[in-house]
Amino acid sequence: MIPLFLRNELNWDPCREWDRFAANHPAMRRPKTDEAVSPRYEVEEKDDGYLLSLDIPGVKKEDINIESKGRLLTVSASRKSSKKGETSEVAYRASFEIPEVVTFEGAEASYQDGVLNVALPKLKEATARTIKISDGKGDL
Repeated sequence: MIPLFLRNELNWDPCREWDRFAANHPAMRRPKTDEAVSPRYEVEEKDDGYLLSLDIPGVKKEDINIESKGRLLTVSASRKSSKKGETSEVAYRASFEIPEVVTFEGAEASYQDGVLNVALPKLKEATARTIKISDGKGDL
């Protein structure tokens, strides 16, 4: 017969402990299907633009959408997976207000190893010009 104080040690199940921890810890809860996860990101300023890097692991390149509207850049993606006959989906979404020194023309994006890199070039600085004054009316 096993003494009472030893029974808990012998019956300890690490998987059951993990399930109990995950069920009560907010960071471990899965989002509801209508919620989107905000991915981790970094912004790095370069001489000629900005590099935005987002962590969106397990997503196919075809399932990533990058949109610009006005000064707002929005990145969205979704990942579907099936395990043991159960299907789950994780949606990623992040929006960024882009400074006026950045242009979307010439922007490039690449995706590799779960990291999306978006390169946003800076506007070319306006160069000063001298306007000659001529005799006449000034008609075009």
